[in-house]
Amino acid sequence: MPFSGTRSALRNLRRLRQIAKVLARHGFAELAERLDLRRYVPFLGRGRPGSDQRSTAERAADVLQELGPTFVKLGQALSQRPDLLSEEYLRSFARLQDRVRPFPCEEAKALVRRHLGEKAEFLEFEDHPLASGSIAQVHAATLPDGRAVAVKIRRPGIEAEVEADLALLAQLAELAERHIEELRVYRPVEVVAELSRSLRRELDFTAEAAAVAQFENRFRSDPDVAVPEVIWPYTAGPVLTLTRIRGTPLSDLDALDRAGVDRRRLARVVADCFLRQFFEFGMFHADPHPGNLVVLDGGRLGLLDFGAVGHLSDELVSELAAILYALSAGDVPLIASVYEELGVLDSGALNRAAMLADFQEFFDRYWGLPSDRVDLMRAFGDAVQIARTHGARLPGELVLFGRALVSALSTVRRLDPGVRISEIVRPYAGRLMVGRLSPSTLSRAGARTGYHVASLVKHLPGDLRAIVRSLRQGRLRLSFRHEGLEGFSAELDRASNRLAFSVVIGAIIIGSSYIMSAGVGPKWRALDFIGLGEVPLLGLAGFLVAGVLGLALAWAIFRSGKLRD
Repeated sequence: MPFSGTRSALRNLRRLRQIAKVLARHGFAELAERLDLRRYVPFLGRGRPGSDQRSTAERAADVLQELGPTFVKLGQALSQRPDLLSEEYLRSFARLQDRVRPFPCEEAKALVRRHLGEKAEFLEFEDHPLASGSIAQVHAATLPDGRAVAVKIRRPGIEAEVEADLALLAQLAELAERHIEELRVYRPVEVVAELSRSLRRELDFTAEAAAVAQFENRFRSDPDVAVPEVIWPYTAGPVLTLTRIRGTPLSDLDALDRAGVDRRRLARVVADCFLRQFFEFGMFHADPHPGNLVVLDGGRLGLLDFGAVGHLSDELVSELAAILYALSAGDVPLIASVYEELGVLDSGALNRAAMLADFQEFFDRYWGLPSDRVDLMRAFGDAVQIARTHGARLPGELVLFGRALVSALSTVRRLDPGVRISEIVRPYAGRLMVGRLSPSTLSRAGARTGYHVASLVKHLPGDLRAIVRSLRQGRLRLSFRHEGLEGFSAELDRASNRLAFSVVIGAIIIGSSYIMSAGVGPKWRALDFIGLGEVPLLGLAGFLVAGVLGLALAWAIFRSGKLRD
C-alpha cells in the first residue's frame, strides 16, 4: 500500500475509498483504475458517463466539490492556471465555492479565549459571522478601547484534515505522473506542491498578519488607500484580529453612484494602487476581485482579505515591465526576447518565427480596439495559450501575477469604461525599463556578480584538488539516471511474480495428479456414488488449492485490464 507511511493509515484508506467511489459515480472509473485505486474498492462501478448530459469539465468540478475543502481549493487554484487548462475547465472550476456551514459562535469564542487568555475580553462579539469559508470565519467585535475589529478564526480541525488530504494528493499526483502519460503535460506533482504551499500559508495566520502589516506600512502615508491594522496583542495561533474597514464594495456600482463617488478618479486610484504593488513593492494582493475592494467615506480605497499574496523578484519585475511595455507599444520581437531571457522557453526546440507570427496575430486581433471592446481575461488567456503552444513553462508566480493584473485592470475598466489601459500601464513600465539601466541597479547587479565570481575563485582550487585526489585513489564515480524506466521495471516485476505464481500452481497440479494416480496417503470414499472410488485426500486438497490460486491469478489479471485488452 503506497500510502501506509502516513500517520493515519485507516483514515487514508477510508478517504481513498471515498475518492474512488466519487470518481466512479461521476464517470471517472477508468481514471480510478489507472491510479490503481481499485484495490481499495474491489467492486468499483464504471459509472454511466454516456447517460450524463454534463460535460467532462462539469463532472470534474462536481468531483472536486464533493470531495471537500482541500479539493475545492485545488480546483480554485487550477481555475487560475490558463497555462495548464482549457477555457472550459477554467470556467467550471471557477464556479467552485467553499460551501461550508459556519461553526458555532460559542466554539469560536472558546478558541479565542484558549489562545488569547485574559486578553479575550471582547465587547459585543457578534454571534453571526461576517463571512464563513472552509478555512476560517470572521466575526465582528469591539475591543475594550472601543475600536471596531474583525476577528478571523481558523476552523477547528481544518489543519489535520488539510494535511491528510495534501499527503494523499501528493501520492495521487505521483501515481498520475507515473502511470498516466497524457496527464504528465499538466505537471500534477508541481501543481500539488504549489497548492500545498498556498494552503499552508493560508492556514498560517502569522504569515497573513505579517503580510497585512507590510501592506499597512507601505500605504500608511497614502491618502487614497486604507489597509487594516494588525492588532498584535489579540493575534495568536488560529486567531487574527484586524481593525475593521467598512465601506461600499466596488462590485456594487449603483451604490457607488448613489454615494456620489467619482468613479473615474476611483479607477485611477485602483490602478495606481496595484501597479505600485506589482512594480514597486514586489509583493501584491493576489485576489483583487471587486468584493475584496471597498470605498470608505471620503473616497478612500480599502483593501480586504490578504489570505493570498504573491511575490515577485527584482529580476522578474524587470522582465514583466519589459513585457508590459512591449504590449503597450506593440513591440512583438521584444516580447519574444523577454520570454527567452526568462528561461520559460526551450530555445533549442523553439520556432521563433512561428511564435512571432502568433504574437503578431494576437496584436492584430486586439490592437486598436476601444478599451471597452477588449475582453482582458480572454486576451490574457490567448497570450498564455500562445506560450503553451510554444512549450513555455510559466512559473506559478508569473501566472498569479497575470491573473491579479487582469482582475485589477478589469475592475478599473468597470469603474471607468472609457479608460485607456495602455496609458495607465506604460508610464510604470517605462520607468522600470529606465530603472534597469540606473547606476544603483547596475551597481547592485555588479556587486552580486562580483560576489559569485569571488566565491568561485575562492573555492575552485580546493574543488579541483578534491577531484584530482579522487581520481588518484580511484574513488571518482559518475552516476547515470535512466528516465522513464520506472514503469517498465514495475511491469517486469509484476510479470515475473505472476510467472512464478503460475509455476507454483502448475507444480501443485502435477504433484496432485501424481498422488491421485499413485493412490498414496489417506483416502476418502465419499465420492463412491459417482464411480471415483477412494480418492487420496492430499491429491484432492492439492487440486482445491491450485484451483483457488488459479482463480486468484485470473482475477488479478482481469483487474489489471490486460485480459480485457
